Amino acid sequence: MPARADVAKCPRGAGPWIDVIFSGPAWTPAQQESVVRELRIEVSRRALDACVHTNEMPPSPPAAVVTLLCNDADRISIVPARLQDEGGFSGRTIHVGSIPEDARSLAIAQAVDEVLRGEPAAPEPLLPPPPPAREIIVTKVPPARPRSPFRLGVSVAPTLLIAPSGFTDASKTALAPAASLRVAVTGSRIGGSLGLVLGRATNLVFGSVSINQFRFPVDASLRLSARAGQLEGALDAGIVVALLREEYTPARRSFQDVEAGARAGLTLFWGDRILPWLGAAIEVMPTSHDLRFAPMGPIGHTPNLWLGVSVGMEVRWP
Repeated sequence: MPARADVAKCPRGAGPWIDVIFSGPAWTPAQQESVVRELRIEVSRRALDACVHTNEMPPSPPAAVVTLLCNDADRISIVPARLQDEGGFSGRTIHVGSIPEDARSLAIAQAVDEVLRGEPAAPEPLLPPPPPAREIIVTKVPPARPRSPFRLGVSVAPTLLIAPSGFTDASKTALAPAASLRVAVTGSRIGGSLGLVLGRATNLVFGSVSINQFRFPVDASLRLSARAGQLEGALDAGIVVALLREEYTPARRSFQDVEAGARAGLTLFWGDRILPWLGAAIEVMPTSHDLRFAPMGPIGHTPNLWLGVSVGMEVRWP
């Protein structure tokens, strides 16, 4: 294939030079020019020049001859001699199909320089060598159990129960220290809880008369919860049933009863597995029981409203 005139003309009289022969139908003049230009830069480090082979009589014999054979665009064969002088192929073949177009000329020039210097090279110098074969051992891993969206929580807390005097017709507000226990099943939004409060008896004071009352409430509630980071808020709403025992100590008279009503509670938690919390609750008893003690008769009634304040700790699984 004829070379372009501007590539063939090079100052070969100034020093040793390399005769580059392009062979094969896949070469274009632009590719030849680009390869020779890059090759001149590579061999200039050894005070050499590179020129395309012509039929003109050179003023001095070349220091080396290299033939570049390209029958297809993806593979270049580099022969450090004229093809007709070779009894068998000796040289190097490079694959340039995976190299970007603008980098192919530089890659070819570098490969030619290595062949002319006689440096050993891998069969595919422009591509990373394949990794060594590895024995792959496949072991069966049992699938992980999906985590349940619900969690079980158990909490305990000291609690203060308050019965305002306005809801008992008593002369003063009743206070009852207690301890509360609650078991809750919580989900991402909806859950439920069961709770009980165990406290000591308190006095309901009606003027000069004092009634000692022991109250044991148990509740079942639906829980709605929401979380923002480590902070979680829960709203409980449900029913409460309480066992009552009232005693008028001077007369040694007592009676038992059961009352039922509605309960609502608001609790703020902090954490994930072990959660301190602060809560408040309200219990509304729609029907109260009259406190009747002979010979006085009715002296008041049981509280229609109980308030509770608690500070506790909850542990959750899983």
